[in-house]
Amino acid sequence: MRGFNLIKIFFLLALLTLNSVLANSAPVDDKNLEKTISDEKIYYPEQKKSDDLLYYAQKKSSEEEKVELRKEEKIKVENIKPTVNIVVNEKKQQNRFFKRETKNIEVCDIKTDRIISQSSIKISAVYPEDIEKATNTFPGYRGPNQLVIYKRDFGRTTGTNEFGKEAVVEDNVVVKLTGANSTIPRNGFVISGHGRGKKWISDNLKIGTKIEIVDGAIKAYTTIDSYRFFAKHKIEEVQDVLISTKSQYDMRDDKYIYYYLKKAKQQYKKSLKDATDSSLECAKEAIKNATIAYRYTLPYLSDELKGTWI
Repeated sequence: MRGFNLIKIFFLLALLTLNSVLANSAPVDDKNLEKTISDEKIYYPEQKKSDDLLYYAQKKSSEEEKVELRKEEKIKVENIKPTVNIVVNEKKQQNRFFKRETKNIEVCDIKTDRIISQSSIKISAVYPEDIEKATNTFPGYRGPNQLVIYKRDFGRTTGTNEFGKEAVVEDNVVVKLTGANSTIPRNGFVISGHGRGKKWISDNLKIGTKIEIVDGAIKAYTTIDSYRFFAKHKIEEVQDVLISTKSQYDMRDDKYIYYYLKKAKQQYKKSLKDATDSSLECAKEAIKNATIAYRYTLPYLSDELKGTWI
């Protein structure tokens, strides 16, 4: 009887063990399997090692590609040969006008721009640096036949009289031509001339002319981009006047203004294409049409008081 009981107990233990094995080897539901994979990623030692190697290999490859890309970009930049390459202040602190070292700069992008004309003239004085050396007592310390540069540290305006001509320069581009006592911009300077200096400004500078200071002289470059700059300036001027005078001239017929303004915008857009003579002519036509549009913003009034200054 005791032997039978032992066999019975052994048989029951065997059944329990078998059920446990079958339960562990039972198929898992697909949804639960997907959830398990998404919740936790299990790595076998060999697989983890392989993935780590792959990660570092990809990282190294990416860094090498960046280095190669930088080398390629450097080569591309070095291979560009602009029409004119100007060295401004090659030696540190040698040029009193610039406070920092400057690098080689390109006058224009050879793909869309080219130089039309260029000229240079020696600078008579740079104010306020040369105030102590000034020997004249003329307004703004600008003497006869001089060409002077006024920086913002000199004051708000140049203080010059009407016997000269001035060009306001911002970011190395002429943005305005005036007669006297010009406001000195914070991001630029004013070129002021009397006599020979005045004539040089009249002959060589226009709105859009690019300016460089090199070895105590001014170099002026008029490019196709200079004409584009002037055209854009005139178009914006017309638009500003059109808005500001609309209420003042409520009876004005604006159809001619919009007609020539539209033509100016179309020509300006065409001028951006390349550096050919065709683009230059388009820029000039844009200036011409914008100028005509500007004239129409100030209409003729029959009952307006008119006079002549002699």
